[in-house]
Amino acid sequence: MCEDEDASTVLDVFGLADDAAERIGDARLGLDLRLSRASFLVALERYADAESVLYRIGPFAHRSVVGSDERNEPVATTPGAWRLMGESCLQAGAYGDATWMLEYAARLAEAADDEHETRLV
Repeated sequence: MCEDEDASTVLDVFGLADDAAERIGDARLGLDLRLSRASFLVALERYADAESVLYRIGPFAHRSVVGSDERNEPVATTPGAWRLMGESCLQAGAYGDATWMLEYAARLAEAADDEHETRLV
C-alpha cells in the first residue's frame, strides 16, 4: 500500500469515527476526533483541509457545554483548536495569521485555566 493510500485509509477511519460520535451524541468525542483529524492533515501538509476541519469544531464545542460528566470540558478544547490552526498557518508560512491565532489560543487557555494547553501554545 502506498503512502497516499495509507493516508486515505486513516482519513476514512476518522470519518467513520466522526459519524459514530455524531450518532451516539458524544460531542466531546467529536471534538477530540476533529482535533486529531486536523493534526493528521497538518502532518500531511494539507493545510486548507485541516483549517476546514478546525472551523467546523464550533458547533460541537457549543453542544458539548450541555454535558455534565467530568470529561466534558469544551472550554479546554477551544484553545487547542486555535493552537492547531496557528501551527498550521506557521507550517504553511502564513506568519501573520499564525501570530494572532496563537495569541488568541494562549488567551483562551489562560482564561480556561488550562495549564497543559498554555504550555503547548
